[in-house]
Amino acid sequence: MNDNVMAAVVLGAPRSGTSMLTNITTALGLYAGEKDELFWDSDFYSNEKGFFELLELRDLSKSIQSERHMLMMSLDDKLELIDESVHQSLMEQLIVKMADRVKNMGNGFVMKEVRMYLAMPAWDKAFKSQNIDRKILFIFRHPEEFAGSQARSGGHYDKDWSLKVWYYKNAMMIKYLMTLEPSEYVILDHKMFFESDDNIRKIAKVLNREDREQDALGIVDSGLRHNNYSREANPTIDKGILDMYDFLVHHAETNEPFKELPPDCYNNLKRYSDEFHRNVVSRIAKDSSFKNDVMCKEWSNHVFRTRFDIVKDYFKSFFNEKGISDIAIYGCGSTAYYTYNALKKAGINIAGVYANSYDRELDPLGAVKHMGNVTLLSEVNEKLDIPVINTIVQGADKVNSSLLEYFDGDGIFPLIDMIYDATI
Repeated sequence: MNDNVMAAVVLGAPRSGTSMLTNITTALGLYAGEKDELFWDSDFYSNEKGFFELLELRDLSKSIQSERHMLMMSLDDKLELIDESVHQSLMEQLIVKMADRVKNMGNGFVMKEVRMYLAMPAWDKAFKSQNIDRKILFIFRHPEEFAGSQARSGGHYDKDWSLKVWYYKNAMMIKYLMTLEPSEYVILDHKMFFESDDNIRKIAKVLNREDREQDALGIVDSGLRHNNYSREANPTIDKGILDMYDFLVHHAETNEPFKELPPDCYNNLKRYSDEFHRNVVSRIAKDSSFKNDVMCKEWSNHVFRTRFDIVKDYFKSFFNEKGISDIAIYGCGSTAYYTYNALKKAGINIAGVYANSYDRELDPLGAVKHMGNVTLLSEVNEKLDIPVINTIVQGADKVNSSLLEYFDGDGIFPLIDMIYDATI
């Protein structure tokens, strides 16, 4: 047990200041891990000042994300684990390792990974199993700053979708925080770090580190603030998004705990979900090359979750008309897993699941195990006389061409085309 150890968990949407906040906690004396254990990839993420998460935590969070196959824009997503026996054990192992390192130092440790909110009740259970007092540091940022930062970091999402992602992620975190006692968390407005030292004081107080407060005052770099948006800055932004921001600001300023969701939260998310679907369908209709965009991967998973029966029935009709009763799947991520389930429900026999080594290594605990054995294409010695669904969305055209070496060319079916045809 670790009766004298405390931990801080940093929660917030990506590009919302979680790295800055983690740096502040380390200045207050919390341990984040050894540098060679942390994810520092500033060339990719265009964030030279970023303080990245434990690689072990990052991989575990990615696995949980794949395992849970969440539906963007639905508060019906449950913040719990599907395969608790695997992930709960890994959570506890990581917590024990961090606690053992700081046990004799008289300080605590901090954990930050932007997907941790996907399974916070399970993380809380793991902390409790080790008798560790954990505090939640929740940070939010103005939605336009979030969207702009997403674009600067090389993100593929357009501004409208980024704003809706911001709304969803913050709504999910509010939903979780509503289940906690007020003393367990603190709400932090990103912009206030650049206007006063009040946020530093709030953090030091909740972490019981007032004696180290001065050490953290020089951490915030004013250059990290790129804009100063207000509600009036862009009246074209959806009212629901601005209402969410006002809701968050109010709670940060008053220190009032979350007792309810923002007004019309469920209705807004349903509307954003429908708007997202119509927007992607419209963009594909205007420019078929858009099917290769990363947004269409999000959209294809979204369609499976919101229109599963439509896709399942389309598969059944499509392959029955072609006289196909056996088909292979290429890919092993969440989109492949949805495809696998839809084909099974449609009565289509799955002749095998194939992937390259990179795809299979990305998901060691997630979708792969639900689909059985995944064969590497490098292990295929002769051309396979079976049709295949290519579930890779981003760069699908290039992948389709590469599959000609391994599969019957007349039977390569891009999933993104089938999803589009099924839903228009």
